[in-house]
Amino acid sequence: MVTHWGMSERLGPMSFRVGEEHVFLGKEIQEQRDFSEATMAVIDEEVQKLLREADQKALDLLNDHRSDLDRLVEGLLKKEELYEEEIAEILGPHSSKKGVIPGPNPPIPDTAPVGVSPNGN
Repeated sequence: MVTHWGMSERLGPMSFRVGEEHVFLGKEIQEQRDFSEATMAVIDEEVQKLLREADQKALDLLNDHRSDLDRLVEGLLKKEELYEEEIAEILGPHSSKKGVIPGPNPPIPDTAPVGVSPNGN
């Protein structure tokens, strides 16, 4: 996100090219880049910042919905797989959509439990 699409307030809307050489093709192992070590340090800091923010957001979401998670765990302990209707029964029909922008949801096949693809993978 930071190097390819410039998604960093600190670095701005810039793309930083980092060469990828393949040893099996007889190329050098050394990385080629068009920016300084100082810029690389800033990129590393920005990546760490994004990861820390994402981690905190995930933790906040889990904490905010802890009671829902606990009820879902109880349901899964009783029954290993839960279908959409069973989840709705445990959480309530609209509780899974709290804080989500309304929009079309992809259909979930009636024959597959939530979290399991129709082909079993």
